[in-house]
Amino acid sequence: MSADLTVDLGFVTLSNPVILASGTAGHADELAPYMDLSIPGAIITKGISLRPRTGNPAPRIWETSSGLINSIGLENPGIDVFLRSLPSLVSKASVVGVNIFGETVSEYADLARRLNEVDGISFIEVNVSCPNVEKGGEHFGHNPDLVREITHLCRQAAPSKGIVVKVPPIIGGMDVCEAALDSGADAITVSNTIPAADVDLSSGRMVPGTAGRGGLSGPAVFPITVNAVRQVRQAFPGAKILASGGAAGSKDVLKLIMAGADAVQIGTVTFLDPAAGERIVGELPELVERLGIDSMSAARGSAIPA
Repeated sequence: MSADLTVDLGFVTLSNPVILASGTAGHADELAPYMDLSIPGAIITKGISLRPRTGNPAPRIWETSSGLINSIGLENPGIDVFLRSLPSLVSKASVVGVNIFGETVSEYADLARRLNEVDGISFIEVNVSCPNVEKGGEHFGHNPDLVREITHLCRQAAPSKGIVVKVPPIIGGMDVCEAALDSGADAITVSNTIPAADVDLSSGRMVPGTAGRGGLSGPAVFPITVNAVRQVRQAFPGAKILASGGAAGSKDVLKLIMAGADAVQIGTVTFLDPAAGERIVGELPELVERLGIDSMSAARGSAIPA
């Protein structure tokens, strides 16, 4: 008998634990020429704001020996244009989540309210790793009280959608995760890109972007993600956790599930292999069968010491 790859997140059941991550899967069906978008368990769109954003000037991506540093600046067409292109993705994907971000607390609620009225969206991923312009640029995700307020408002504004809070890199305490889960989040994404920078020897300047810094993703952050997921699972045994950071193959996906994740987002690998989502889902059955794993629920957290 083949292993059961389904994942019950409470607000939706996925056919398998592989999710195409926000930031790398586009705003619509951009990856459709490379893979069958119905094969991954879910697709999360690139972050959407109320108004269009042009993002940061080039260079916005910088390759390292084991990943990418990006300083995209949350470029997106805004909610109105996005909603016009969304039906194409909904018609192809099995499950769709929409990543949102705001410059103020009220913008998060406004976006959630707009999306609550849209058919074909199963959940909203709330990215709190953004600066609060009302508070001098403090990142929402560094303040548990703001995370609590944003989560609560999004939960109220979108009662028919799952609410997933994407937290900043976890180093130390669990206050932000606790704030999200206690305020109505159905799940949390653990976590986000790691602050990083490099030096361009040809120009003698810090890169990427005009600020000379960005967020590191790819294989370099994978062990950090494994540890972060383990920490969150131990702190919140009943939480639904989406792992995000560095997974590039079926073994990585299974490792993160065994560390405590319910499902795993893949992102940076799709720049090298746009069909990675389909490939990884195809590899999972043989891998779990070889290891004698009956189901994803049985594997979840199995590597954590008792």
